[in-house]
Amino acid sequence: MKLVSWIFFVLLLLLALGFALNNRQTTTLNLWPAGVVIEAPLYLFSLGTFFAGFVLGALTGWIGHIPHRMEARRLRRDVGKLREKIEDMSSALPDAAENTEIRRSKSFFRRTRS
Repeated sequence: MKLVSWIFFVLLLLLALGFALNNRQTTTLNLWPAGVVIEAPLYLFSLGTFFAGFVLGALTGWIGHIPHRMEARRLRRDVGKLREKIEDMSSALPDAAENTEIRRSKSFFRRTRS
């Protein structure tokens, strides 16, 4: 999957480079309410808009995943606490675990004989 994403990225980069090389003429951008006039090559406006959209989409996705990351963090803490509890219980009763294994194996042999 990583290879496919890298190939897609390289193709997109080559496409953007080809677009920039073919659209070098100067364009005027007039931002009417502010009264600002900007003159720059056409590819800067196009690629700048593309980049701004990419950043906005990434930011929106990151904000949308905040609840999932918080839940994952909470679950990791819970798993850590449960592991500690299991370690405490197993260290407190080491003989009980061995006896349980012996009982299980004996009951298994009883069932297989009949």
